[in-house]
Amino acid sequence: GVTIYLYDSSGTFIDVVVSDANGNYLFEGVVPGDYYLAFDPPPGYSSETFPNSGNDDNVDSDIDGSNGPNTTAIFNIAEGENDLSLFAGFYSCVPLGDLIWLDDNDNNRQDAGESGINNIKVKIYRFDGTDFVFYDQTYSGHKPGTPSDDGYWKICVPPGRYYIKFTMPSSLTAVLPGVGNSEEDSHVTGDFGSNTTSDFNLFSGDHRCDIDGGYILTTAVLGNEAALIHSNRDISIPKGINLGMTNRVSWTAHRELAGDEYYLIEKLSEDKKYETIDRIIVQGTSEGVAEYNYEDFDLDSDELHTYRVSIVSESSGSTEIGKVDIKSATEVSHWVKLYPNITTDIANLQIKVAMPTDLKVNLLTLQGEVILQDIIDDKLEFGIREYRINTTELVSGSYFLRIKLNDKVETKRLIVVGK
Repeated sequence: GVTIYLYDSSGTFIDVVVSDANGNYLFEGVVPGDYYLAFDPPPGYSSETFPNSGNDDNVDSDIDGSNGPNTTAIFNIAEGENDLSLFAGFYSCVPLGDLIWLDDNDNNRQDAGESGINNIKVKIYRFDGTDFVFYDQTYSGHKPGTPSDDGYWKICVPPGRYYIKFTMPSSLTAVLPGVGNSEEDSHVTGDFGSNTTSDFNLFSGDHRCDIDGGYILTTAVLGNEAALIHSNRDISIPKGINLGMTNRVSWTAHRELAGDEYYLIEKLSEDKKYETIDRIIVQGTSEGVAEYNYEDFDLDSDELHTYRVSIVSESSGSTEIGKVDIKSATEVSHWVKLYPNITTDIANLQIKVAMPTDLKVNLLTLQGEVILQDIIDDKLEFGIREYRINTTELVSGSYFLRIKLNDKVETKRLIVVGK
């Protein structure tokens, strides 16, 4: 039922036929000359397949738009020639989608009630037979016909081989992919660069609305906005001091409201990347001053340590309050080491002390909720002690180990990945 038009090279209409039930068509009695064809796609079908793919002209599509939409290039018919190689490929587009969400509890899977992320550019890359090329794009937004579903995106594409790139702000980091079932996992693997999925094949008649991206909040510096927040809430720039075996970072806040906000404390690592070392929930105060202190025991002697403090909220993201440098003044006789900090089954906690020390270790979520209390409860005398922590029963995700040495507390981040 597809209508095919025959034109000469000047654009003059010559003849018209309709394809049969098997898609076959034939123009008879065509005089020698130069011609092109035009096709009317059937309802619900398109002809945007890649033309002239492969080396066999008897199986590829010849529609390349050379003479307008759904047309072929000009071809020549010689005296006595029969050309039965002019094919037109049509397809029913494949729905592709459909969600970008914020992983509030940092468990690498989409849970009920977690929010979608709007206004994210979704870029579609398609394989053209040689390489992946940009094909189309759309944006995440509110799902039509729903009261509050955000982060939704959907596009209809031709059959083929694809990958997706989510254009994310620096304040969001992809969660671990493939955690949970197909309805709750993230597909962001980074196979083609940051925030990209692995490649996948689509066939006419498919319905692939399970390509999702999960993200967690990370620290982002918002420039002048930080000064505005300081002014509105009167949060002081952090100060630092070395206390011998520890470094103390302190700051104060006025007119602070208790809510979903917390302070994020980070430390500059040897490879010049900031790593999270603790989170402190806001105290909340309408009068007076809220005072905050963090003490770091993980020090190397005579080394400069750089700390960064930010305030983070679910609604407005992360804003840097300030950085502070502290130089260790004396040789450090206490330290705590965790290795590997990304594990599937076992993590090793190594502690050095120079005096009798009561040791207690709790396992917490990133929001500060205690999951396991006193997983280590010991009395240390002098020297180095090492403990093995079994993580095989933990759900994949990020955690904190809160390590109490007498009245001092240190925090280490522990990441458990799928087996």
